[in-house]
Amino acid sequence: MPFAISLILTPFALFIGLVSAGAGHGNYILAILLFPFTLLALILVAHPAPSNYDVWLFGSAAAQFPMYGILFSLIGRKKLLTSVIALIHTFLFVVIFYLARKWDFV
Repeated sequence: MPFAISLILTPFALFIGLVSAGAGHGNYILAILLFPFTLLALILVAHPAPSNYDVWLFGSAAAQFPMYGILFSLIGRKKLLTSVIALIHTFLFVVIFYLARKWDFV
């Protein structure tokens, strides 16, 4: 069931992240909140960026919520593992938000 929910939520999350980014003229806050792994990859490959990095980044963003769905399906109702995943996601958000502010990305 978590996987099915993640498939339903993914297009909405992608749209919200895209609107937050504002085609490069936004503030990226919601994109960072929703897709910290993808934005981490963007920060790591930003200089020099490979020619097809935008396709790879969109693909990784599109895969993130389904991957969470798979993880939550596998771990079931184990609250500790769910908390660890949420903590990693939150930690990455904080780190990336800090780096983005430091580099005037947000």
